[in-house]
Amino acid sequence: MLQWLVKRFDVDLVFEGREIEVSKSFMPLEALRSVEVIPPWRSWLRMLKAVLGRMPYHHTLNCHPGMEKAVCRMLQERNYSLIWLNKSIYHPLIARDCNAPFVVDQHAAEPIVWDNLIQNDPKFYAKPFFKWNKSKVLRYDKTVYRKAAGIICISKLDYNTTDRFYPGSHLIYIPQGVDPNYYMPNPAVNPDIDLVLFSGTGVTRNLQAAKIFINQIMPLVHKRNRQMKFLWIGNVNRREHPLLGKPWVTTTGFVQHTPPYFDHGMIYVAPFDMGEGMKTKVIEAMAMGKVIVSTPIGVQGIEVEGLPFVKVCSDPGSFAEAILDFRENFNLPQLGEQARKHALDHYTWEAVLRPLEPFLNRCMQSRERSS
Repeated sequence: MLQWLVKRFDVDLVFEGREIEVSKSFMPLEALRSVEVIPPWRSWLRMLKAVLGRMPYHHTLNCHPGMEKAVCRMLQERNYSLIWLNKSIYHPLIARDCNAPFVVDQHAAEPIVWDNLIQNDPKFYAKPFFKWNKSKVLRYDKTVYRKAAGIICISKLDYNTTDRFYPGSHLIYIPQGVDPNYYMPNPAVNPDIDLVLFSGTGVTRNLQAAKIFINQIMPLVHKRNRQMKFLWIGNVNRREHPLLGKPWVTTTGFVQHTPPYFDHGMIYVAPFDMGEGMKTKVIEAMAMGKVIVSTPIGVQGIEVEGLPFVKVCSDPGSFAEAILDFRENFNLPQLGEQARKHALDHYTWEAVLRPLEPFLNRCMQSRERSS
């Protein structure tokens, strides 16, 4: 999305993180007008304030003096037509010194996010904390969304939820896209049909999904096929998780370029019981020509009804059966080709971002109407 923006507008970026994260990212740094990289500001005192304070947890944690100073400097030096907030929590940073309209790029509707965490996070302290923070977030977003010129929703479910909780907001549905030239299968590689693929970092929802797959689903698969293996593509430390120590489990650790690892197998799994927004990794797997076995949450935000290369399963038994059905399907390569074609037809960045320019133009004109 940032690459799309810099082709049409002059863009300044304030990024909270480390220099190495910026240098290794997909961000088009050479096309940006200016970039400010602000180191995270973390301390036990700040985390305690984030938990107990009046504002949402992530607002207190992320809107620290370093971010505030960088944003204020940019607002004083430039006259912006539009401010793009990739999180609503950053709104207070622009509220005092800027009269430009702003949009919120919503990763997922907050009511869905917090309800999902309350119901599914396995940590013992999670439920009371998430309930406490949810009330702060919904109160906060009600104020911010009322002032926003527009809100970008990543799925139809998020769109409908936001419209219900914050009626009158200017909304648009823009799903996550995929670069088909980056996620492109290598026809010279012969995939291992006994290898099941999974991808993502070592965050809680991914670890929980892997735990479900390794402990509940794979034993059922092995009753019929002892050769089946599991490859986790992504930055997870195998030594920190005994779960990943089984001989049929392989992890890549951090890799700069993931498509070659997708080429190793044909079946991609998304066994999630928690999550929100849209699982971009499923679209990436489709673009790589993989068939998909998923829970309903794993394909949340993606239209999959009637697709022969996607099986959605609600319990370990049917999930294992779906994997074995794909494994024994002689038409598996053809199904993979259909998966890639579907991703290219519906989820290229060119396709998903087509409605965004007129939407942003209307958002920028909102200042003129209000002045």
